[in-house]
Parts: sequence; structure tokens; C-alpha cells
Amino acid sequence: MKKYTQSPLAILLLLLTILSVSCKEELIYEDPEPFYDKGERLKINNDLVILDDRELTHSGGQAGIWYDEASQVLKVDASTLEVELDTGLVLHIDREQDVLLRRISHVEQSNGEYILQTEDGHLLDVFDDAKLSFDFSPEFSNQQLKSGSMANLRGNALSKALTDDDQGIHPSEIRMIVGDTEQVIFSVEKNIPLLTTKSARSSNKVGFEHQFNTNKTILAVGPVELVLEDFGFSWYSDLKANFSTEKKYHHTPWGSKIKPPYYVGAKLDVIAEDMDIEAWFDVAAVIEGKLPLVNETDPLLLPMTLQFEFPVGTIPVLIGIEFALDLGVDISVDGKAKVGTGYTLKYNIPKVMVGGTLYEEYLIPHWSSRHDYQQGHVVDQYFHPLKLEAMASLKQVYTLKPTMGFSLYRLAGPEINLAIGTEFDFDVGGGVSLSLDDSQDPQAYIGWGGKLSTKVGAGGGVWFDAFGVLNKHLDIPTLPLLPSIPIWHTPESLSDKTGTDFGNTLVGQAKEVEVEVKDSWTLPAPMMFVEWVSDGGGHWEHPITMTALGVAKNKWIPTEAGTHHPYCYVKNGKLKEIGRVNFTTTTTEE
Repeated sequence: MKKYTQSPLAILLLLLTILSVSCKEELIYEDPEPFYDKGERLKINNDLVILDDRELTHSGGQAGIWYDEASQVLKVDASTLEVELDTGLVLHIDREQDVLLRRISHVEQSNGEYILQTEDGHLLDVFDDAKLSFDFSPEFSNQQLKSGSMANLRGNALSKALTDDDQGIHPSEIRMIVGDTEQVIFSVEKNIPLLTTKSARSSNKVGFEHQFNTNKTILAVGPVELVLEDFGFSWYSDLKANFSTEKKYHHTPWGSKIKPPYYVGAKLDVIAEDMDIEAWFDVAAVIEGKLPLVNETDPLLLPMTLQFEFPVGTIPVLIGIEFALDLGVDISVDGKAKVGTGYTLKYNIPKVMVGGTLYEEYLIPHWSSRHDYQQGHVVDQYFHPLKLEAMASLKQVYTLKPTMGFSLYRLAGPEINLAIGTEFDFDVGGGVSLSLDDSQDPQAYIGWGGKLSTKVGAGGGVWFDAFGVLNKHLDIPTLPLLPSIPIWHTPESLSDKTGTDFGNTLVGQAKEVEVEVKDSWTLPAPMMFVEWVSDGGGHWEHPITMTALGVAKNKWIPTEAGTHHPYCYVKNGKLKEIGRVNFTTTTTEE
């Protein structure tokens, strides 16, 4: 029987989504030299058949294989295969989104097509013997990617190039899946470096971090609320794994194997070393209040009545129509005061190992697990700066309400109104951040913003007109027909407009930067406050500046050599950060 196999390492890279690495930079070449020992490390199962779904058809020429997950029946045209399929073979089919691994339990042929009854295949069906080491550090793959030497490699050539002499296997692509969302965070083919994402650190650790902005009230006493503003955590580690499979056979007196094996086993150990764990949260005590200033309805057009008389026989029919136009004005001030702080804990665990062995001996399955743990320690812990903040919102709502009423015989009738409203919110806030351990200088900040929106509603009522003696309206409250529709707001974004080279600076020599604030219409936003933070190594000429026609300028004055990361940001009236610009400069002595 003819068998068709490819590189066993290519199989493993398809079966396992694993990050791995070797840190040996001397192994990286423009034309990568493979370090690959097929005989010692991997031994392919003789019953394995490797197939590519893009090269297959079914039902006489339809693209790809046909597979029904419920019945586990698989169909493929025999003419697109280079092998003869039989019971017991294991099919490894590379599809666009996944890999299908199926063991054939029954074979039929009809009109040149295989109709296969299959069952689940397992990793032990792929290898007779495997001894593999994985190192999940990203350095090797990023260096290969930087050299540009691997982008055109495919299949077996790519698999060999990603294998080093220390038996470290490296990924050609890494994907992160959160819920139903999949994101490629590293790819040789797509030229996506891993170190540009938050999933890897320059220290060659891999992991993730996430922050949840909740603003959730956890306790309320009168007008005071205790609010959990945000919390988050991160995990980064040097991650390694060792995988091996083993099969044992009885032998004849002359040394041949007696199949099937009486023992089939697999071992996997995952080792996380130098694990950095960080967790943080921010809480605040908040008190709010509202002060109504204006709540009035003024008629712009006094009620006008048109009366129509229709003679129907000898009886006159009187119909009256009334029209009015009102302006509603609602102005109020909302105030908020907040005292907040938070806490961060950084923890390091030297080593955590978890592993397991799954094996079958004389058709009896067995499972065992093992673990190892080295006691960790607190690296750092600190309270966040104490923030004292106050905010106020001036809300102005203007509503035009045209109303039309109808009456018969000047007695009574229905009326309807259509309310078209415009709302303008003006927010302003200010605060100060105070380090609880005096490790940072006090930092003050201020922000303001405006928002314009519109909304449409409808209402009704009954209009009484008792022969001109009583003119009375009983209104039904106006109900919104549409949610509030945003029209404009400011600020919307902050961007760097620096024209000079800020990457290199000299101690004591100021260098100017320029940033621009825009509103939601991408127009320059004037009179916006921009806060500037030095973050060490120097200081800004002004801690707070204001935009003219959307543009603010400041000068960075470096005081010591090194690489520094000053930044600036803009907040709206609710003191929410809308935009930030991070600068990086390498400062040298004159």
C-alpha cells in the first residue's frame, strides 16, 4: 500500500497551537540552516496519511472533503488521493480553519468516491515515538522574522527552519482566542512580530494582561457611594513543555514486533518559570447632587383655532382645529465629588510544573498526574496615589412641541403633539493626585467638554372646548420615539504633531513638541487643557497648557542621560482620559 507522509514536525505544528523558542541568536541566518533529526526525535505512525483539504474533492468534483460531524461519515474522491484507503488508517487533513484527525473504521466505494465511517483520532495515532521540547519564549521567532529569511518558506522547509539544535520548536503563527474572537499576534507569513503585542515582553516572557473598567457601586450609604472603578491583572512567564509518546510491543523469538502494541502512552509536562503576576484595583467614595435651575414651558405661538361649519341637511356640523407651539426649557446642574485610591500587588513564583501521563496497557486505560511548586514571594505592593476630584455638568434641554387638537361641536376632541428636543451638556472637572508615600510629586489636572444631541418624542391628550367657555387640555406625557442621537462632542482625540526629531536629546537642552486635540467632527478643539507628565529624567516647561486652534506646545527639558518616556494627555469634563501621546527620547551628555 502506498503511503503519503510529510514532515512530522509540520504535523505537530498543525496539531498543537504552541508558543516555543530557542534564544540562540547564532542560529539565525538569511538562509536558515535546519537542525532536524527525524530519526531520534519523531517516528511517524505507519498508518498515518497526511492530506491537504485544498487538493481534495468529493461527490465527483466538489471542492474539499465532505464530513458530517453527527454521523462521522467522510467522503472524498479517490482520484484526488495518492493512497489507497483502508480500515485502520488515520487521516490527518489540513483544513483552512483546523485539522481533522480521523481513524477509518469502515470503507466503501461508490462511483469513484470513498465513503468512510470514521472515529476520533488521537495524538498517539500520529507518532509511534516522540520526544519533543518546547520553549515558549518569543525571541527566536522574532529574530527570524526580522531577518526576513523565513517569509517565503512553506511546509517542510519552514518546519525545519523553525527547529534548532537544542530540539526547541518554534511557531510559525500564534493566535489568541478570547470568546468567539480570534486575533493573530505572531505570524512569519503575515510579517507580524510578537513583541509588538501585549502578549509578549522584551524580557522574552509570554502571557497577557487585561483591565476591567466597571464603575460598579458596591456600597451606598445615603448620598455617598463606594464605587469599584476598575480592576485588572496580568500574567507573564517563561513557559516550557516536554512531550513524549511511547509504544511497547511483544517480540517474536527472531526479534520482530508483534502488533498491536500492548502498551501505548503519552506524557506531557508544562513548566512555568519566573512567573510575574500583577493584580490591581481602584476604588472611590462618590457623592452626587442635582440642582434644577430652570424648568419652564413658554408658548411661542398662542393657541389658534380654526372652526369649520358644514351644513348637513338642516343640522350644522361644527369642526374645530387648534394649533399651538410651545418651547420647553430645562436647565440643571449636576455635581460630583470623589475621593479615590487603589492598590497594586506584584508577585513572583519561581516555578510551577503540572504534568500527566495517559497510557493504555493491555487495553486497560490509566491516568496519573504530577505537579511541583516553588513558594513565591511579593515583589512589590503599593497604594495608588490619592485622588481628590470634583466635577459639574450644566445640562440644557430645549424642546419645541407643536400641538394640534380636534373638536366636534366645540365640545371635546383628541390632540397630539410631536416633541423635537435638543440637549446640550457642558461638563467641567478638576482634580489632584497625591502620592501616599511621597514618591511622586502632586499632579493637578483639569478638563472640560461639551456634547450636543437631539431626540424626538410624541404625546397626546384631550382638548375640551365647552362652547368657548372652557378651554382645557389634559396632556399625556411625551414619550420618546427615538433614543438620544449624538450630534457632536468634544474632545475626541489627541495626536502628536511634532515636526522635529524628538528621539535624541541632550542634557539641559530643551526640545519642543506639539500635539493637537480634535472634536468628534475632526475639527480643531480650542481651549482644551493638556496635562504633561515627565515620568523621570527631566521635566516639562509647563505642567498644563491650553490649546489655541486645537494645538498645544510644550518643551521637554532633560536633566539626566538615559532613555525617557514623558507623555501628555487630555481629559473631558468627567475627568475621563480621552487621548494620550507617549514620547520616547534617548538623552546623552553634551
